[in-house]
Amino acid sequence: PGAPDELMLGVEAARNLEVGIGGSVTIEGTLFRVVGMYSTGAAWEDAGAYAALATAYVSRYYYVDTSHELEEKAFVAIEKALAIDPNLAEAHLARANLLWTLPNGYPHEQVVKELRRVLMINPNLGDARSALARVFMHLGFQDEALEQLRATVRLDPSDKEAAQRISHCYFYRHEN
Repeated sequence: PGAPDELMLGVEAARNLEVGIGGSVTIEGTLFRVVGMYSTGAAWEDAGAYAALATAYVSRYYYVDTSHELEEKAFVAIEKALAIDPNLAEAHLARANLLWTLPNGYPHEQVVKELRRVLMINPNLGDARSALARVFMHLGFQDEALEQLRATVRLDPSDKEAAQRISHCYFYRHEN
């Protein structure tokens, strides 16, 4: 198959798996390359590792493989993260992104509610603002999308995708 998925691991998880940055680890049958590690405390670290795993599963599910098995792996990782830390913004973001898929019917009301929860927990999470903008654009709410995309770019000026989406919003509003 192709290259392994990328994964961020908590220091404790990396220590337990005996893997470092650049190393590879197989988790539940999926090969990951460790691209970074973080250390923020034992409880968050475990939840953060599950959230990072969920994010990798969701990305693969969205872009590569819409199998029920992969969706279930993402769901389980999200639930494990939230069981450890119910206020982990990254886990809620993974949940929103898992919901916002073709097989799930793009349930915009649920996704917007989940993304607003993410932003209540961490208003500086640019990926959540970008995801909310994506939903608003899909629904035709270009002004609301622009607000989120501008905030995303303020948080991360190097976010080229958000900058490009701003121009798309103006196009969809028929402004030049």
